Amino acid sequence: MNTPLRRLSVVVLVMFLALMGGATWVQYGQAGDLNDDPRNVRTVYRDYGRDRGPIVVAGNEVAHSTPVDTPFGFQRVYSDGPLYAHATGYFSMFQMTGIERASSSVLSGTDDSLLWSRIRSLFTGSQQQGGSVELTLDPAAQEAARDALGDQQGAVVALDPRTGAILAMVSTPSFDPNDLAVHSSAQVNETYNELVADEANPLINRAIGGGLYAPGSVFKLVDAAMLLESGEYDPDSQVPAPAELETAADLPRDPQPRRWAVHRRGHRHPHLRPAAELQHPVLGAGDGVR
Repeated sequence: MNTPLRRLSVVVLVMFLALMGGATWVQYGQAGDLNDDPRNVRTVYRDYGRDRGPIVVAGNEVAHSTPVDTPFGFQRVYSDGPLYAHATGYFSMFQMTGIERASSSVLSGTDDSLLWSRIRSLFTGSQQQGGSVELTLDPAAQEAARDALGDQQGAVVALDPRTGAILAMVSTPSFDPNDLAVHSSAQVNETYNELVADEANPLINRAIGGGLYAPGSVFKLVDAAMLLESGEYDPDSQVPAPAELETAADLPRDPQPRRWAVHRRGHRHPHLRPAAELQHPVLGAGDGVR
């Protein structure tokens, strides 16, 4: 082989190596970024093409996927959408929220706990199905919380004190997740922008996110229980409930001493039982901080 041919062969070999290296880097090194790129419609089709598992409440599916004759394959459907919207969240073309996001690997069938199911589907040739996620919500408690809130802006959470299970979680105003699960990007964007522009912020789950509500009078029960368990107080004991409270400088998240003023009516040393039941927001404040 003469010199020009050898040089040409070396150049061709280098080009092949560079091509193989580039292809390998794109397929493996950049795979994560490409999958996460919102412009990658193949990822959208892949996610929608899975038979996503249901979200179950009291034995009934409050979110499930139904087959559709479109390139997407399946349509996500939410029964009683506004009632469970902030718990289930939504599965849309651009993002996921709520349980749809937190348990996405189970619902999509990619979780490690579903490995044997995926292996079985591989050998049988059947379509991989997502797993179901069962919530502890109680439909009656959920509806009661919604009805009690009515048109007000607020949130209700009810827990089982024995297990910590969430029996109700309602945030108002709510929204219909079905409107965000459609297969039209234009419609999804329009609906999402309207919800974001709404001054009532229906997309915010007031129970656990957004502008969290202070515990307020609920925490008086903790203070009252602490005082009773100390053995130094009984329901008829007088407790400190000052009109002003100065915090120490070493409290968590509060590097500076502060003085809090409380606008209320009542006695500065009320009895424990009526103080816990009624009006004193700084019940046992000194003992609580201590």
